[in-house]
Parts: sequence; structure tokens; C-alpha cells
Amino acid sequence: MKKFFTLTCIFSLLLSVSAWAQTDITPARYKFNNLPVGPFSLDKANPGANPPNGDPDVMSNWNDGFITACNGNLNSLTTGQGGILNSYFQILDMGGDVGKVLCMKGSGSTFPHGVAGDDGFWLGWWNLAFYTDKDLTPSIVDLTSSGLSVEEAEKQATVRMRVVFHIHQNELTTTNKLFDVLGYTYSGNHKTVDGVLTATQEFKSGDCASQIVDPVTFLPELTYDDTKWIACEYDFVAKEVDGAPLRFTFRFGGNAKNTTLLIKELTFTANPSGEPIENQELTLVSDPVATAINDLPSADELKCYGSNGELVITNADANEQVEVYALSGQLISSRRAGQAQVRIPLTKGLYIVRVGTRTAKVAVK
Repeated sequence: MKKFFTLTCIFSLLLSVSAWAQTDITPARYKFNNLPVGPFSLDKANPGANPPNGDPDVMSNWNDGFITACNGNLNSLTTGQGGILNSYFQILDMGGDVGKVLCMKGSGSTFPHGVAGDDGFWLGWWNLAFYTDKDLTPSIVDLTSSGLSVEEAEKQATVRMRVVFHIHQNELTTTNKLFDVLGYTYSGNHKTVDGVLTATQEFKSGDCASQIVDPVTFLPELTYDDTKWIACEYDFVAKEVDGAPLRFTFRFGGNAKNTTLLIKELTFTANPSGEPIENQELTLVSDPVATAINDLPSADELKCYGSNGELVITNADANEQVEVYALSGQLISSRRAGQAQVRIPLTKGLYIVRVGTRTAKVAVK
């Protein structure tokens, strides 16, 4: 009997330790290093500052790593301001310490790699909403109902968002915000401290610059530093029931047209250990040889379109490799072109098409 009691205590202790372990709840599509180089599409345009609470599109597409773009003038991701903003996004391979990143490159950005987006963007502000995995997001409600104290439940229901990014702007600034980060529950309740809505600090292009002294004027000047990256972590407690993802919103307010933002890492960890890092400078060196693969010909040079359940490519070269990817990064089709025109049956949706070294984003209807 004593032996049984001892074994029961040990087993309970092991369960307790396991329950307190950190858990990665990052959706697969936010793991940019696993995605193919080329265009990257946002998922939804929302004509307002925040997406609707309990958005059914998010609930049905959570595992894809859903991304919502928000502004009162965003009604579509294919036309208008939404279409232009959507054209800014792509996956680049920077090589070296950096690897693949999610890149937002404005139409007027002088950043030397990647493809600039379409011209005509004029929005002064917009938001991007990222979501945790709904099936893995913990909650105080569920944890307390399983017998944990409120204090223990709050610890295990804490989710830490970590973002590692780099900013390139044509004109460096230490005063004008590019973006900050907010956390929301699924019903829209925002993180507060002493009753006040709380965001992370504001991030500016000057965060990725080094300060030097002008040898003539002896005044300090900013100089762009392509090796300087910023790590920021943000903790938020999920107080709702299980099956409801958290929303982390990036609020943009800078000049997007003259900006390139590179996001190396966007992760979500449940029950994190230690204190979050508000602002940490990292030194990451890219590989100039690897980045050359991003300097592809314009996607316009690849002539293709979607029609009646088919992808149609009209200017492939004989024996050229043709690959079709879902936006999640999954390879859908791979074949050799037998002639200039290639037809591939596909279900309705958005796809990334690569023919040799040329890429394009195509909607099949």
C-alpha cells in the first residue's frame, strides 16, 4: 500500500511538471523559414480598425496562420489599397544568420533585395492581426475548472509572442513610429495594466541604425546597419475558454512606401519561463550570395492566369521546371513544361507559381 501511494505521488508530480512546461503554439505558416521564396499573400481585408470578434474566417483557417489587414479603406486584397498592400509581402531568403524572412517592401523602398510592391499606397495607418493556434491556446477558465488556483491558471494561460525584425527606411528616423504591438483576447478585450490599455514600445527605423560622429561638424549622425535586428517579446493572459485564439496586432503608422520590414521570427509560446524581453538588439549577418536568389525578374515576365479551375501558363520554356505552391508553403504540383503553354487543374484559391527562376501569385476561380 505504501509503495502504491509513493508511485501515485511520483506520477502526479510528473504530470504537474509536464503541465507547467513551455509549449510552442505557433501556426505553421508563421514559420517563415519553411516557406518557399516568392510572393506571400495576406488572408483577409477588414474595413475597420479591428477584425470582428469571433471572426468565423479565423476559426476555420487558424492552422494556416491567418493574417488580417485592417483599415477603414480596406475592402479587398485584390483591388484598391488592400491589393497594393498585399503586393508588398513576400518570402525572402537572406541566408547566413538570418535565413528566410517575411518581407514587406514598399513601392519606393531602396532596400536592395526583393520585389517592391505596387505604387499608389496612401494609407497613413493600418493594422495586421496574427493569431495563435486555437486548439492549443490555454485559458484561465478551463484551467481553473480543472482544479488549478487562479494564480497557477494565470501562469499557465500566459502566452508570449516573440518577434525578431529589421527595418530599412530610405530616411532613418528616431521619432516617427513604424509599428507597435497589442494583444487581444478573441472577444476583443485588450491587455491592460492598472486599467490602462498597454502596448509595447514604439519601433522606428532608427532602431536598426548605428550612431556615428560626423568628422566635420562633430554632430551625431545615424547610419543604416544591416546587421542590427530587434527582438521583442510580449506576454498576454488568455482569460477565455479553450478553442479561442489570441490576436496579436501590429499597428503601423509610418511611411510604408519607403520602407522594408523584415520579420525573421514570429512565435507564440504558452506558459513561458522568465520575463519577456521588451527590446533586445541582435547582430545577424546575411549571406550576399543567398540573397541574390531574391533578385528575380519581375513577376510580370511570367505570364499566367487562373480560369475555370485551371492554372494557365503561356510563356514557359520547354523542359522548364514548373512548381505550384499553396500559400501555406505546401507543394501542390511539380512537373516539366513540354511546351510554352501549361495547364494545371487546381481548386479555387491563391497559389504561388514558380517557373524556372520566375515567380508569380495567381488566383484560380
